[in-house]
Amino acid sequence: MSSDIQDRHLSYQLQLRDPQRYRSCELYLSIKGIKSINHTIRDRLRSLTNYSIISGKPVSKLQKINRLRTAIKYPDLGGFSIVAKTNNYRTYSHQLPMNNLSDYQKQHQMLLNLGYSSKLRRAIILNFSGVKQLKFNQVKVFAVPFNNRYTKKYRL
Repeated sequence: MSSDIQDRHLSYQLQLRDPQRYRSCELYLSIKGIKSINHTIRDRLRSLTNYSIISGKPVSKLQKINRLRTAIKYPDLGGFSIVAKTNNYRTYSHQLPMNNLSDYQKQHQMLLNLGYSSKLRRAIILNFSGVKQLKFNQVKVFAVPFNNRYTKKYRL
């Protein structure tokens, strides 16, 4: 998952094969081997230049200096968020940045609960924010069916 030339994060759509199988199930999205690529100071300056080229507005030296100051003052410390959406449910997970020393723990895998639905779900939309790029080794969808036997066993 990466950003475009203007440093806007792209969204990705995962199509589910045979969506009928996932009806009346609770879905889980398993992501393993997460690696993040952070923004550098050069990336931040390049995104300003790319934005000016696409919009047709020139960039002043003062704007470049301000962008450089901001990039130095607020470096990319590796914190990011992943949002997964279906047609009726949305969930997210965060990776805290390195400067959050008391709660920092590098996540190499995530399990996102996409909830139960009796409706048909055809796709999962993934968005991310915070870092330049995210790479995954493996992405899987798990379905836990809730049939009559389950509801009889765990009825309150």
